Amino acid sequence: MNNIVTIVLISLSTITFAQEKKAEALLEKLDIHTGSHKNITINFDIIYKNHSLKANDMIDKGEVVQRGTIIIEGGKFQIDMDNQTIINDGENQWMHLKEMNEVQIIENDPELLSPNTLFNFYKENYKYKYISCIDGVHIIDLFPKERRDFIKTTIKIDSTRNQLLEIAMYDKNGGTQKYIIKSIKKDTLIKPFIFNTNDFPNIEVIDLR
Repeated sequence: MNNIVTIVLISLSTITFAQEKKAEALLEKLDIHTGSHKNITINFDIIYKNHSLKANDMIDKGEVVQRGTIIIEGGKFQIDMDNQTIINDGENQWMHLKEMNEVQIIENDPELLSPNTLFNFYKENYKYKYISCIDGVHIIDLFPKERRDFIKTTIKIDSTRNQLLEIAMYDKNGGTQKYIIKSIKKDTLIKPFIFNTNDFPNIEVIDLR
């Protein structure tokens, strides 16, 4: 009996290791491919869900949808959404709150998770598991090694185009943030990563640097 248990445990361990290596190979390939471009522009939809709420507690049964664009070039990025714009030039970060006509300025914190790590955040503090492949779309689960707000992240990769399709982040309270990639453009002409307050009359500037 002990021999059978040992064989089963070894088999499971081998399968788990193979799943990890397959997931790692796909993630590394995606990271290398994306890093080979000078800049990328990503159009995306965000779907927020809170499964712990009752159906009538929020519109669309707990779903809130936003659209946005991310532009990434080296250590710089810009995020444009309905209610705010975030611009980071590698040294400073501007957060423009559109409805309040306010911009907050802080120093860049390289320790914070940012779009620059979108394709390689898995390299540190995450365990990953290959789940399946459906019609050329690979599904991988990532689990943080340390306690975090999100207990699991699921990503989908199109192996044919070597392109990220979707990121879904699950929190411990039953909520989900799902980022659906609508389009990706590479090596395009982009504007400088800077926020010009002169473009916004009467804007309130809060400089926290």
